Amino acid sequence: MCFLPHDVDPYIPFSISNASIGVPFTSAVQASLLLNQPSIYYDPSSLYETIYPHNIYPIARGFKQLNDKIISWLEASVEPPEVSRLDFQKEFASNIGL
Repeated sequence: MCFLPHDVDPYIPFSISNASIGVPFTSAVQASLLLNQPSIYYDPSSLYETIYPHNIYPIARGFKQLNDKIISWLEASVEPPEVSRLDFQKEFASNIGL
């Protein structure tokens, strides 16, 4: 977990995260998709059974679908880059005085 100041650029948390899970149609998932990171909307009650456009937005309806998606992300993960996200977080924190 990484704590950031309240006035930090809102894209920083997404750039240092591994994946995003959000409430349907919130900007958190949109930002992660923009950064080409794994992300999905989680609709545990299947409230959004019909959405338009179909098959554009990644959405998990219920725990099983969410769990399956997370497992697929973990199975598809590749070797970490030379500079780990933790190194980036530490460098970022030191640059902003944390």
